[in-house]
Parts: sequence; structure tokens; C-alpha cells
Amino acid sequence: MFYLKTKYKTTWQHPRSKEWHMIDYFIVRRTDFREVLRCKIKRGANCDTDHQMIKAELKLPRKIFKKAPTQNLKFNTALLRDEATQVNFERNLRNHITNLEEENVSVEQMWTTIKQCHLEAAKSTLPKRKIERRDWFDERTDIVERILEPKSKAYNLFLQKPTKDKQRKYKNARRKAQAEMRKLKEDWWESKTNELQNYIDRNDLYNLYRSMQCIIGPVRKPLPIVE
Repeated sequence: MFYLKTKYKTTWQHPRSKEWHMIDYFIVRRTDFREVLRCKIKRGANCDTDHQMIKAELKLPRKIFKKAPTQNLKFNTALLRDEATQVNFERNLRNHITNLEEENVSVEQMWTTIKQCHLEAAKSTLPKRKIERRDWFDERTDIVERILEPKSKAYNLFLQKPTKDKQRKYKNARRKAQAEMRKLKEDWWESKTNELQNYIDRNDLYNLYRSMQCIIGPVRKPLPIVE
């Protein structure tokens, strides 16, 4: 047991007796006891539950991982639609292409040189392609924070001095935040469905599947099995 105040060691309050109890734990191997530095209750964490959040600080030995095999670089080729970016890429490509007209150069060496020239030109011109997988929460983080701010303030006031009036205000703030978050999510999905329907009406399959991939991520198909 760590030497802490009682309010930092109890996780649940009995609804009738109002007594606090410790009923939530971390499970640690006996051999790892020395790695646990501190275990403490985070009273300010608001998770819409009657249990308090537990925080454990560990001192774990550093593991040495083997270097993963290098993956093929993926560049944001959509930027090549811009004329200025296209001209810049062509100029960098010309600067890197050398030794292609020499004699006694095999096809394999020529292909390696061309590939390396394109790769270096892309590195100096195009940024890496980022995985686009947005949802209603990520796109409207500022609105979400504004909605949750009154709820967090009411919860902190209730923790400082728990009274029935402060508990009632916190429940009202929580109920209002849940309703606004639900409406925010529904509005986001409605705008996305309207956007997809607009692409369908225009028969714009490229932007249709691109928008779908941004929502659900790329489709991962299993490898075909030859029987």
C-alpha cells in the first residue's frame, strides 16, 4: 500500500452509506512489484461512471526491438495536379537523371538508376502521404472541447465540495453535453451521406471511393490461396 491520503486510495462510494471503498486494482506479477513506483486515484478524470480512475506509474526496463524491414515510401502524388509542383518535380528529375546514355550499361542498371532518380526527385518535391481516416470527433475537436468544458467544470466543483445542489448541476451539464455530442455526431454523418450522394448523382466514382476510404479506411483483402 502506498502512503497517500484516503481520497487517493479509494475508487468507489457506496450509494447508501457514502463510505468509500477500494474495489478496483491493477494486476501485477510478483516479479514486477519493484517496477511499480506509485498507484494513485485520478479524481479529476470524468468518465461518466461511479468508479474513480486509477493511475499507475511503472519503471519498465527498456526493450531493444529489431529494426523493422523498410517499407516502400508512399508520396502524396495528388499534389502533382498543381502545375507549379509538376514543374518543380520535372526539374528535380532532370537534375537527378545521369549516366543513362553511357554505353555498356545493362538494362538492370538502367532500371535501378531510373527508379532511384524518380525516388530522389519525389523526396525533394512531394511530402509523404498521410493516412486519411477522419471521423466526427477528429474533424470537430474544437467544438467537442467547447461542449465538454461546462461538464468538466461542474464535475470539478462537485469533487471539491460534494453537495446535492452541485451534483444536480453536474448531472444537468452531463445530460446537456451528451445531447449536444449526439447531435454533433448525427450532423456529421448527415453531411457525409449528402456528400457521398452528391458524388453518386454526378457519377464521380473517384471522389466517391476516396471519401469512403477516408471514413472507413483502406480495404484489406486476404491473399488468394491456391489450392
